[in-house]
Amino acid sequence: MRHIVFISAVCALAASSAVQAQISEPGAPERDAGPVAAPVMSSGPGLTQAAEAGDARAQYELAVAYANGEAGGRAGAPDYVQAARWFAEAARHGAAEAGRQLQFMVEIGVAPRELAAALTPSAGTPFQVQVASVASEADGPREWRRLQRLHPDVLGPLKASIVAFDGPDGAHLFRVQGGPLDEDGARAACAKLREAGAGCRIVRP
Repeated sequence: MRHIVFISAVCALAASSAVQAQISEPGAPERDAGPVAAPVMSSGPGLTQAAEAGDARAQYELAVAYANGEAGGRAGAPDYVQAARWFAEAARHGAAEAGRQLQFMVEIGVAPRELAAALTPSAGTPFQVQVASVASEADGPREWRRLQRLHPDVLGPLKASIVAFDGPDGAHLFRVQGGPLDEDGARAACAKLREAGAGCRIVRP
């Protein structure tokens, strides 16, 4: 079984703030090079479908594939945005190793810190971010998925909530919100969404 190793090279990070993913083939000498992810499922449509259905193991394996340039059709180039998103999803579904991998990515600067904050919200009622309003409750989850695809680094690890409210004209509408986040995480998430031209409002406890 092969092992995928995320290598934190001090000189490379100092020069370019980049991290490399290296594959150790069977029989090769082991290196003490940071967290190790060991995929056992092959990447492909079936893996993606299982991950999207909420399978934590598939989410973890898909994250590893993205981190090592084996998914996403980018000709071997790692996609750390998608890797961080799927590590966060796997961690949220109970995969402890995924949380460790995500924290490692945050520490070396290839994943946004608010992703980790989403997994460890502060005590008490957490903050949310509101990203849209829709006319029907059924439209809420669809709009959330659309925005997640557009902003996976920010919204990927968050859980959606659809909240009903009455508009100024008495119309029954629904807010599309995501969380949980601590206050710093909510502020950072909204800042990134606004920079990308998307709407966002912090929802306080």
